[in-house]
Amino acid sequence: MIFFTKFQDFFSGLEERTFYYYISAFLGIIIIISAAMIYYQYDTTTELVDAIEEINEERETKVRPLLSKAARVKVKLKDIYKMLAQETDFKIGEYFKKLKNFIAPAKEIIPTQTDWDDKYRETSLKANFIAISMEQLLKLLKEIEQTERIYIKELDIRKSAKAANAIDVDLTIATLLPKVVETD
Repeated sequence: MIFFTKFQDFFSGLEERTFYYYISAFLGIIIIISAAMIYYQYDTTTELVDAIEEINEERETKVRPLLSKAARVKVKLKDIYKMLAQETDFKIGEYFKKLKNFIAPAKEIIPTQTDWDDKYRETSLKANFIAISMEQLLKLLKEIEQTERIYIKELDIRKSAKAANAIDVDLTIATLLPKVVETD
């Protein structure tokens, strides 16, 4: 109460003109503070909107290719599932024996199987060819590439130590096979 009394005594002792100056200064300060707050709010909002637009543009440039890639993968997966359903009894070993027409027999063939998920198993063959020509290798690779069911997983080409104009090749081909569920 003492504070209000001192405040009231101060303003009652002022001349009317001085009182209006104080009121004008007080209102001016309030208007300036309000304008500064409104400007700060507007400026901050503009910065945030610009940041949001920039993030959205960046998201668009990154997400759009991912979505199109995902769509392509879905189409490829449908093709793979259709192919796997058509040839359920495919044998990669028998296929590899047919390839002997294109190249000398492999010195070593190592079969492996890897489970991918509950539905599919990858079966692969690693073959080692010694002292073959580049032409033989190209014919073999072309034949493998033309077979939709087989893909080349690994290819290692080295200069042959046994023959001057020959190469040694380690080739791994693979295919996916549906997993056979065993029932008791």
